Amino acid sequence: MTILGIELPSDQVEALIAVIVAGLLAAIPGIDRERRQRPAGLRTHMLVAMTSAMVTAMARITFSADSAARLVANIVTGIGFLGGGIIMQRKGFTHDVTTAATVWMVALLGIVVGYEMYVLAVGSTLVMGFVLTVIRRFEDKEVFHPAERIARGLDGDDKHESH
Repeated sequence: MTILGIELPSDQVEALIAVIVAGLLAAIPGIDRERRQRPAGLRTHMLVAMTSAMVTAMARITFSADSAARLVANIVTGIGFLGGGIIMQRKGFTHDVTTAATVWMVALLGIVVGYEMYVLAVGSTLVMGFVLTVIRRFEDKEVFHPAERIARGLDGDDKHESH
């Protein structure tokens, strides 16, 4: 491919397209998390997906299939640590598990895009958006574990929303 008279390697142009697509798809859960003022928002989601896509595409282009698979496996491991840092515990209650799950999902989304599996990536993004918006409405915010009810000082008549 030639741009402004400069010949660019087509495999790298395709990899760059994958990085851009990953960022755009990750914006969907990122916007949701940003709107809900969660600790990992739009930029975090986009950067995680774009980095995963970039590393995956580079590995696919540069290394053997076995070496690329090992590198991709390390992305999944590393994201586990990032997710662990996102999950917080305050006063014995766990918070931000959904945000950690969306970060993990966009990392895997980036891997899928890095392998140029665009149908799977777009479909998975749509399902993730559905879960974050529609399924969220079915969560029972009024039901607490008995220990949580005691810690919150709830009697049978109080109604509180958990996050």
